[in-house]
Amino acid sequence: MKDSYNAKVALVPPEAPVYFSCREPEIQSVHHGIQSRHPVVISGDSGMGKSFLAAKYTSIHGKKFSLIFWISCESRNLAYSILQNICNSLLLAVTSKSGRPTERSEIRHVANQYLERASDYLLILDQADGTNIVLDILQGVTEFSGSVIITSQDEHFAELLSARLRRATQSRPTTRVKLVRLLRWTTQQTYLSLCSKYQLSKPLIVPL
Repeated sequence: MKDSYNAKVALVPPEAPVYFSCREPEIQSVHHGIQSRHPVVISGDSGMGKSFLAAKYTSIHGKKFSLIFWISCESRNLAYSILQNICNSLLLAVTSKSGRPTERSEIRHVANQYLERASDYLLILDQADGTNIVLDILQGVTEFSGSVIITSQDEHFAELLSARLRRATQSRPTTRVKLVRLLRWTTQQTYLSLCSKYQLSKPLIVPL
């Protein structure tokens, strides 16, 4: 993405496609969840456009946030490496024992303190298909003061995150997690998307 807010992005998300028709309702659902201060989980099968949907939302609404963090959760090592880079970029003190790599628990503790205090960020946890990685990163978080989007193939991840927050808060009210489920396009939606992508004029009769 080449918008002016790009300098605020700790790690640049994938380029949002100019064409992204037929997903406007899902973008609105994500926006409604963010406005309602709920973490949003975008769920769907591989190749459904979960990351692109998050990137498109960021390209549309990114200017509203002071900071945007995009963390790829393909592997635990990669996720923690990115998380440590974010801590460093924010000048958050992450201590380590002399001569040893920084412990993941310390990175997680410092990052989670920030997530609970700051309120003007957008955090995207992308490709959270190994749900244990994200739940590990968010271990100890009782609430999010900023905005959070998570993409995952696991349709039950929203329930898992809700259960984790419920256990962390115990008797306090828990944060509701909003699920945005991407369904496979109909033939008509695919046709309209291709027309949008290649700037084709649409006939009056659309094939069903």
